[in-house]
Amino acid sequence: MYVTLFEGDTDKGKVIGQGIMTIALDDFIKQLETIKSINAPDEATAIETVLSFQKYFAITLFDEYGGIFVPDKYYDPEKPPRKNEN
Repeated sequence: MYVTLFEGDTDKGKVIGQGIMTIALDDFIKQLETIKSINAPDEATAIETVLSFQKYFAITLFDEYGGIFVPDKYYDPEKPPRKNEN
């Protein structure tokens, strides 16, 4: 994930750092296991809530960082090529 750190509380401050943040798959899975549902009325609802969030999170990550595997819904063959920003 590309990361930019800004001075202050907004992205209007001076850039104080940039980089690429990575996480190993096994560490990512450990992090997913720390997600808890609090104040659920029962255990079944708590489990359902966590699974629902994990599904949403996984789909969002895949859509954002899935590379060539991202669904074609983001590809419009009629659109002109983007300008190279480099």
